[in-house]
Amino acid sequence: PEDWRLWENLSRCCCMLRRTQEAMVAINRLLDLSMVSKRPVGAILDVILRVMELVDEESDESFNSQRAREVLDELCLRLDTEAPAGADRASATLWSALAERADDVITCRVRRAK
Repeated sequence: PEDWRLWENLSRCCCMLRRTQEAMVAINRLLDLSMVSKRPVGAILDVILRVMELVDEESDESFNSQRAREVLDELCLRLDTEAPAGADRASATLWSALAERADDVITCRVRRAK
């Protein structure tokens, strides 16, 4: 069986190298393994938040950037829906970060429209 530690380390290394796509793949695999390993999903919350920062920093109107934002949103939704009941704090932190991100995107689009 695969070890969650490998995927968690990979996700962290990808963040350090600013490789957001690979980090999201690793996080998705961690979520797959969390059901088997019983590893708390909240343990990778810092990685998710870092990926959110990186995606926002790289944000532009290109297809790759838009696709990265879509994949990130799907990943966050998956994290929230598959997190065990004890992960309430992680879920609240995640959704708070998503709300901030959405506000920033809306504000940026309003500025561009003016």
